[in-house]
Amino acid sequence: MHPQDEREPVAADIAAGVGCQLLVGAAVVWHHKGASTSRLSWIGVDPAARRRGVGSLLLESVMARASLGGAHDVSASVPEAAEGLGELLGARDFAAGKGGEWRLSLGG
Repeated sequence: MHPQDEREPVAADIAAGVGCQLLVGAAVVWHHKGASTSRLSWIGVDPAARRRGVGSLLLESVMARASLGGAHDVSASVPEAAEGLGELLGARDFAAGKGGEWRLSLGG
């Protein structure tokens, strides 16, 4: 949960990527009742499975769930150590902001 948001999450959607019956990636997005913004709190792909579309599929899946949950935006925080995450978000039309914050309008 985002440290500045003290409301309890009412739902978390988790998407998992599987290849050859092995977990190769996962993503988590939080939704808050009545909030127009959902929060991508975690996404990870095994280094051996990167550059194969796994992260894009995971991101697309949790963004669709956020939209279905009533969100108009998805936000994410990208730490400096998160190798490739900013590139992935930028490729999916997230806009970079100050302090590693990223935001995507879902068009709602």
